Amino acid sequence: MKVEVLLSCMNKKEFSIIDKSNLSMVNTLIINQCDKEGYLFIDEKHRVINTKTRGLSVSRNLALHNTDADICLLCDDDECFVNDLEKKIINAYHSIPEADLIIFKITDRVDKFGGMKKKLSKLELMRVSSVQISFRVSSVVGKVDFDQLLGAGTPNGSGEENKFLLDCYSKKMKIYYVPVGIATVEQQESTWFCGYNDNYFYKRGSMTRYVYGFPFAVLYAMYFSLTKKKIYGADSTMWEAFSYILKGIIDNNVGKQKK
Repeated sequence: MKVEVLLSCMNKKEFSIIDKSNLSMVNTLIINQCDKEGYLFIDEKHRVINTKTRGLSVSRNLALHNTDADICLLCDDDECFVNDLEKKIINAYHSIPEADLIIFKITDRVDKFGGMKKKLSKLELMRVSSVQISFRVSSVVGKVDFDQLLGAGTPNGSGEENKFLLDCYSKKMKIYYVPVGIATVEQQESTWFCGYNDNYFYKRGSMTRYVYGFPFAVLYAMYFSLTKKKIYGADSTMWEAFSYILKGIIDNNVGKQKK
């Protein structure tokens, strides 16, 4: 069972990121969005595709369609993995042979799923971040791609990982959570997050409607504005948060772009 990490980055001229991420002993495919095109073998475990394309979802899809592994793990350029990463991933898939995707734990973040191995529900997929996602190539590639209307590098903000997981779920793939820590994530400035302002809430509303549909998006607007005030309260009032999420839902900009 071959494991490969799919690492998305931008404008790398050298690849010390391999050591920084503790991936020197792990098969890694690096998608480097930069100002040139080309394919590079660093060594027998590490490959690079340089590409002039832009957008995180575009990068993820390029990696999906160029892997030669059995199991893949998504990765950004701000993670540091545990020493026995490959062993932990293989053991998890051996322990749940029916799993199409396995969501792992990020060791320096709060466990959102109760610390137990479990099959995830549709609603629980909302709480997964991209750096936790692994999958069987035979289950996913050719059946589901990342939606290129979403994610860093688009005008629509984040949400590409949730859409990807929901698309997998809708195709009856089995998605499990395994409470095994695989990495820590460096806290660095986001390429798309500029604070909890009107634009943030508006984009969140538009994305939520596109991914989850109108009725659920409205419920989510109420839930988010009521329960997340500790997160956004220094920048916006509850009414501002709700009204701009609702405006994004009604305008449905991402859905209109799809058409």
